[in-house]
Amino acid sequence: MTTATTTVIGARRAGQLAARRNVYVRQEDLPLWEKAQRYARLDDGASLSTIIARSLGQYVAEREAVELGMERIVVDVKGVRKAFVGRWLVGPDEINRQGDEGDIVVAVATTKRGQLAAFWFGISRPDIGGLEVFPDLEAMDHVLRNQYDLIDSDFVALVRSRLDSSYVQELDI
Repeated sequence: MTTATTTVIGARRAGQLAARRNVYVRQEDLPLWEKAQRYARLDDGASLSTIIARSLGQYVAEREAVELGMERIVVDVKGVRKAFVGRWLVGPDEINRQGDEGDIVVAVATTKRGQLAAFWFGISRPDIGGLEVFPDLEAMDHVLRNQYDLIDSDFVALVRSRLDSSYVQELDI
């Protein structure tokens, strides 16, 4: 028979205990729970409640992204790994562009917040690369074409064609 332990999770706000929830931990998961408590204390004294809420937030964000047809995208920008939730419109395996510095890969994704993330890197030059986020296609076109000379009108037309009717620019007004 599996035994369980109950831990009451709560947070203090202005001297009051916030909503209380019971978390039941299976006996075989107790070592994991105890490690999490130890690490939480090392994490600037964070409570286990904070760690659980953060994990639940990540879980919900991932599930919502899947519902929107999105995924966690991880890119390497000059040796630094960066991640965001989005959906490739033009993937990094689709288009190579011949530039002055050699072959350059340019990719574009839509993000969960409705922005466009442009990612590029040099195939034979690891010192060439970047990731920039743009509020809309016109801003991306202006910067990537006029400032970096990375894209042309055909590339912009391809991105535009892949922005389906579910793409809506959300305004925070």
